[in-house]
Amino acid sequence: YTTRFRVGINNNLPKSVAQRLLASCLQLPEHPVHLIIQEDNNERLIADLSLHHLDLVLTDSPVGLAANMKLESVPLGSSGVSLMASPRLAAHHLLDFPNSLQGAPMLLPDPESAMRPLIDQYLASLGVRPRVVAEFGDSALMKSFGRDGAGIFPVPALVETEVATRYGVLCLGRLEGVAERFYAVLDPGRRSNPAVQAVLREAEKFFQK
Repeated sequence: YTTRFRVGINNNLPKSVAQRLLASCLQLPEHPVHLIIQEDNNERLIADLSLHHLDLVLTDSPVGLAANMKLESVPLGSSGVSLMASPRLAAHHLLDFPNSLQGAPMLLPDPESAMRPLIDQYLASLGVRPRVVAEFGDSALMKSFGRDGAGIFPVPALVETEVATRYGVLCLGRLEGVAERFYAVLDPGRRSNPAVQAVLREAEKFFQK
């Protein structure tokens, strides 16, 4: 029989990262899994997790412990951040990167994401002010706009090659000293769940490559 494995994914988490981590739990011959995925913001996902409506939450920010929520934030790994753009837009901003970002059109994660303040701080440290065209609570939609040339957009460096191939975009460069971190949030009592263990093992391999 199959076991239901209910996973919440933060909207800002890159879908390619989530897919890579979760695919592993579908390959457990001794423990067949029926995967149920819910996408939302952290607040609602953690609320559902605390009510046992979810077994695991994948997110880009840790969750602080509260007296009534005995949840554990497990660090999965981190990745540098790359900026991508359509070929036409990249041609205008590849030279003199990152200074070439001054006034450049940019697509950014919404201010609630963990990546956004890191990017803002990086740009401020350079004294560079791009032109923010749009902000997104969904990373996949941001990439779609970027593919069509609406602006330069950030992705975890770990999936830079995959994004370039899938969306037909180019990498302008990496943001030196900037790293996005990823976490699994769970009830400690669920750590022994075979599907949870599969996700944690896959994360160890994925973030060490």
